[in-house]
Amino acid sequence: MNKEIIVEPLFVKSFQCIGSACRDSCCGGWSITLDKPSTKRYLKSQSIAVKNIASEHIVLTKQTPQNWGYMKLNTEGNCAFLDEQKLCTIQKNMGSKALSHTCSTYPRRKQTYKLDVESSLELSCPEAARLLLTLPQAMRLDKRESAQITSLASPARDQSKQLINLMCSLLVQQAGSEVNEGLYAIAMLFLSLDKLSADNEDDKLAQLESKFGDIMAALEAGQLGQKIEQIKPDYQLQWSLLMLIQVFLESRPTTRGLPRLRHFVGQLLFLQTQSIDDGDVVTSMQRLDDVWQQQVLPWLRERPHLMSNLMQYRIWHDQFPGYAGRSALSCLYLLTAEWFLIKSLIAAQVAVNGQLDEDTVIDIVYSFHTITKHNSTVMEGFFKRIDKVKVNDDLSLLYLLK
Repeated sequence: MNKEIIVEPLFVKSFQCIGSACRDSCCGGWSITLDKPSTKRYLKSQSIAVKNIASEHIVLTKQTPQNWGYMKLNTEGNCAFLDEQKLCTIQKNMGSKALSHTCSTYPRRKQTYKLDVESSLELSCPEAARLLLTLPQAMRLDKRESAQITSLASPARDQSKQLINLMCSLLVQQAGSEVNEGLYAIAMLFLSLDKLSADNEDDKLAQLESKFGDIMAALEAGQLGQKIEQIKPDYQLQWSLLMLIQVFLESRPTTRGLPRLRHFVGQLLFLQTQSIDDGDVVTSMQRLDDVWQQQVLPWLRERPHLMSNLMQYRIWHDQFPGYAGRSALSCLYLLTAEWFLIKSLIAAQVAVNGQLDEDTVIDIVYSFHTITKHNSTVMEGFFKRIDKVKVNDDLSLLYLLK
């Protein structure tokens, strides 16, 4: 019998839905898509409670078997199957096996290859974000065998891309709380990749491994931090990027996670616009950087896994650098811009309130991912805004590291 390898980080193995204890339930603020079997099962249920709710709140679309209808939210903005105790009527009356595909799988995600499967979680789930950020070994990968349940027709892995992905992950892991140094190291790796001269693929990979060793040694010795210190910051670029992203987020219709993200964005906007009447964008950006250096970084250095886990996750979850149609450096520019926004939101929170805790970081991370990562159309719009702010090319990402 064929076997497949399941690869998953520790925080994925540790995940369990916490139901009514969740700080922002996925049963609220989202239109939940229903597959055809589930739609029919609810409309014809022997449970009067389930049948009545289904008849009133399921809107039939019949677009595909996977998208046969959706749940119209109730007056509280929740899925109508969510009861007064914030528990699911379907699960209580019909059992967990009766849950729709959407409800039974979220926030889990699988990437299937010919002989193995990568398992991950979406950080739009607050509990997934909490586990990722607070478990020191959250991104430790575990492998196990399973009877093959996926198609052998799935694409085989690209070994060279897998190697590059691993190198990027090791660099941000080594950087720990010094995320800027990890991103700078990846930029050096990608520039080296563009300069490889060998015609043979094996020789290229050997050259790349040698370059990776040199970069890792420089990172460990603190040399990359010194190089970043020599970069002259472009405060206008930083300010413009943050403003464009904020305008984009404010243009989104209200949905789950957005009110919480808008709270943090509002604090950042307040700081950015304090001196705008005088055309001064430098003061606010310098203040954010000072808060980051003097208050946030010391706090993170006591928890080096926190931001390192986040960056390792982004590299793992996205099969980085894997955005279709983009160069490696372009993908890194997007990742750096995302990091710069999260970093700025954290610094603004500290500047306004004078303190920081893990719950605040979790709220920033999960709400950011809820809005920017949950919908592919929104993701593309988000990326287009980021692309508008470049000095010359994707290497302007370096100005976001200082």
